[in-house]
Amino acid sequence: MKKIVFSLLSVSLIMAFVLPSCKISRTTTSTQQAETISCGITMTLNKPGEVSFLIAGSGTMIINWGNGKDCETYTLSEYDDDFLLNHRYSHTYAYYDTIRRTIAIQGNNITHLNCIENQISSLDVSNNSALKGLWCFENQITNLDLHHNTALQILWFVGSQLTNLDLSANIALTSLTCNNNQLRSLNVNHNPALTDLCCYGNQIRHLDLSMNLALISLDCSYNQFSSAALDALFETLHHHTIEGGKTIYFHNNPGIDDCRYQIATEKGWTVHSTD
Repeated sequence: MKKIVFSLLSVSLIMAFVLPSCKISRTTTSTQQAETISCGITMTLNKPGEVSFLIAGSGTMIINWGNGKDCETYTLSEYDDDFLLNHRYSHTYAYYDTIRRTIAIQGNNITHLNCIENQISSLDVSNNSALKGLWCFENQITNLDLHHNTALQILWFVGSQLTNLDLSANIALTSLTCNNNQLRSLNVNHNPALTDLCCYGNQIRHLDLSMNLALISLDCSYNQFSSAALDALFETLHHHTIEGGKTIYFHNNPGIDDCRYQIATEKGWTVHSTD
């Protein structure tokens, strides 16, 4: 039996390295049932030094670190409110060169991923439909495909190089932060559950919030809204009363001096037009 288990594990590691998107079978000795892993996430980077991720979910996860030899198997911890602070979600590896490499993270129920400050140049989450939360700060990603991530609720994608962000499939999205990218437009008409939207530091000229009736916080500062565009934005804000209030920040836009922010205040929004 030990030889059989050892052989299965060896085959699993080889398959994870050669074909990151292939199915991997791992025998669980306690139940003697095979777990087939067919979902996962891949990313490309060439960062020397330490690479670190926070990952939550359930079941088995296998990380192929992309160096031709190291694959590690873990049992995932389920997401909790302390996800961004708790070391039990952390997975770290050190590289000593700048070779371009692809890291493959495979698991059937990876629900949350934090990959902040890893100089990632590409990120593919299309084969991970269980994903509910993604935090990705200070990387070099220019494109992100979220069409298959219909369970996504939290997206914080900050300080990268995105020029386009298609959220049409992400109807469960409640929190969106996409600061400091290169977005020229943003469409959130397909995100009715959205409560928090922060998109400052882009090149956005127009924003329609008429479908976002749950929205309570908006920051669209440091963009390219004219006074007419700001007025049009205010017109699309909902007028519903929400416990705790509703707030909008829109400072450092070209049209800030001549816009009619009273359109928003008359709907119960608290406005902030200066830093």
